[in-house]
Amino acid sequence: MVKILCWRDICPRGESLHIASLATARQKMPGLHAHDFFECFLIESGTGQHYRPHGVERLNAHELYFVSPQHAHAVGAARGEQLEFLNLAIAAPIFHAAKKCLPRLGDLWDDKKIRSCKLAIFSSERLRALALEAAGGTHDEVDAVFLLSGLVRIVTGDSSRPTGTNLPDWLREALPLADDSEALREGLPALLRLCGRSREHVNRVFKKCLGTTPTAWIAASRVKRAACLLRTTQLSVLDICLECGFESPSYFHRIFREAFGTTPLKYRAEGDRFSC
Repeated sequence: MVKILCWRDICPRGESLHIASLATARQKMPGLHAHDFFECFLIESGTGQHYRPHGVERLNAHELYFVSPQHAHAVGAARGEQLEFLNLAIAAPIFHAAKKCLPRLGDLWDDKKIRSCKLAIFSSERLRALALEAAGGTHDEVDAVFLLSGLVRIVTGDSSRPTGTNLPDWLREALPLADDSEALREGLPALLRLCGRSREHVNRVFKKCLGTTPTAWIAASRVKRAACLLRTTQLSVLDICLECGFESPSYFHRIFREAFGTTPLKYRAEGDRFSC
């Protein structure tokens, strides 16, 4: 018999996000179950078994699995092994709201089957760091959207940067990290620190490879994040302005209008979609 795990049981205070680091040596794993929420889990160490109604699959380190509510499954360690994994769960209403802004979520979570992918070690570390940052928040819809946005970037690549071969490795690695919520709020100092190069050198490489300046890239990333929050949260425009690192509301309104041809309030009201 398949048990249904309910969101109200794991988050009785109404949180939008649940993050847990689990180990078969410390916790008793539930048997075959489905959920009323969306889940993904990353195998961090050890090997295990993924039990499904149709059979059993092997679980290996750095594999990431995406589980929709209707999928029945169970996770366990292989014989003689200890399995450690990172579990991320998102309330269904928040997931569906975020999907309007992040259509690529549909490439990860599938209604018909559990999808999985193998992450590079660096990508696994980035996902864990992102989860730790979100875990330190209030677990509200903002934290959930930031986590999902970062997850999409890690798995499918950052759409805000080109995929050509002319990008130096240090910049290719720094840009996704600089697009993180905390780094965006800090702005240029965080970008320069992540690049590990002088401001003059970063300026030259940005102009040559991206055709823009670091300051303009940060502003574009911030306004893109703001559009995502306008569509997926009830935060006020001022709160979103500050959350995304804009110190001046008038500047935020000006570049938002330049990017979208409308004001933030009208953008929210008109229900425009933007892939963040």
